Parts: sequence; C-alpha cells; structure tokens
Amino acid sequence: MRKRFLYYLKAFLLIVGVLAACSIMTTLAIDAMCYNALSQRLPIYPGARMTFEQYSFLRRYGMGGTLMILDSDDSPDTVQEWYGRISGQLAREARDNGTLRAMYGFARADWSVATAEDGTGSQIILSGVCAAA
Repeated sequence: MRKRFLYYLKAFLLIVGVLAACSIMTTLAIDAMCYNALSQRLPIYPGARMTFEQYSFLRRYGMGGTLMILDSDDSPDTVQEWYGRISGQLAREARDNGTLRAMYGFARADWSVATAEDGTGSQIILSGVCAAA
C-alpha cells in the first residue's frame, strides 16, 4: 500500500513540475515577444533623460504595461518629427519582413510629445501594453 502511495505521489509531483515548467517557459516566451515588439515601437529618443519608469511585470517592454516619461532639451517639433519618422520606418520594415501583423496585433504602443513643464525642451511619454487583458 505504501509503495503505491509513493508511486502516485511521485507521478503527481512530476505532473505538477512539468506543468510549472511549461507555464514558466510560456510566460518567458511571451515576455520576449512583447519585449521585441514594444522595444521596436517605443524607442527612446537619443539623448533623452528618463524621469519616470513603471512596468507591471518582469521588465520594461515586457508583458503587461510599460510607462516611461522622458525629458529632452530638443524642441517638441524636433522630437515629434523624429518619432514620426522612426515609427514610419519601423512599420515599413515590419511590413517588408512579414512581422507587421504580429508586431502590431500583439502589442499596443503610443507616444506623445509636449513642451516640458519648465517651458524648455520636451516631455516625452511612451506607453505600451502587451499580452494583457
């Protein structure tokens, strides 16, 4: 009787271990896909300073939500033009290499540029959500 109990216990623990390993591997794979999509769609403006960063899961650009606020000495028009140009370039590259649907369907990303609170330079807000309800 005891041998049978130990056999079932080992089988149960093996199944739980396999399920845990599969869950961890799936989570890490989805997180990597999110990172690839959001890091391309929300690049950090050259020379910008990070003033705020928040993410809801493992890392910036990973699963869940990411919010970053950056400051730049450049004018809002210059920064906005850069983001527009880079966003268009990345969308064309994604379309050409066949990842457009995956990149844009899997993750939502948004950026906005405004005059900095002190009236000089720009404030950049980058936000993204991936694999989250």
